[in-house]
Amino acid sequence: MPLGDQAFEQASLQTSPPYVDNTPSEVLEPPVVPIEPSFATEGALWFPDLLVSDPHLFLPFILSLTLFANIIHVEKTASKSGTAPTAFRRRLGNSFKIVALAVGPMTLSMPSAIHVYWISSSVFALGYNILMNWYSPLVTGVKPCRERRLERGLVVNGARQTLKAQKFREERDRKEKEKDEARRNFS
Repeated sequence: MPLGDQAFEQASLQTSPPYVDNTPSEVLEPPVVPIEPSFATEGALWFPDLLVSDPHLFLPFILSLTLFANIIHVEKTASKSGTAPTAFRRRLGNSFKIVALAVGPMTLSMPSAIHVYWISSSVFALGYNILMNWYSPLVTGVKPCRERRLERGLVVNGARQTLKAQKFREERDRKEKEKDEARRNFS
């Protein structure tokens, strides 16, 4: 019987969880975690067993590469938005890049199944970011207001006015003068 089947049967036979007795010397063994037996035979390409680490060490470094590419893409997209990155944002981005490059060497001994999952997740996130930036790009920063050009603008008391506004103002001033003259004549 393969090793995976043995562990699966042993785990399924245990019905009650382990417990700690009141005396410190009486600690029972932890349960055996059931392992999917097909993981041992359903690998792909150069990693036939998903329960052991990658024998050629490609997966950890592919993982680092995909994480690093995702960070670079996000930074490039953020730089197109028109705002200058702050010092904190640059430091944070550099820290993420270092962590992305360090993930590969730190996970050399992890099972291939975890690497395959993590790589597929990272590639999907990168593809999603690329598609979102293509179909729905970030709006660039707010542009400063431009002075509107008036067709026949006049400057009155230091303010620009259109011809219509000037006519309105002249009509209002004329009506006020007529009212003032009518008051003077009445008095």
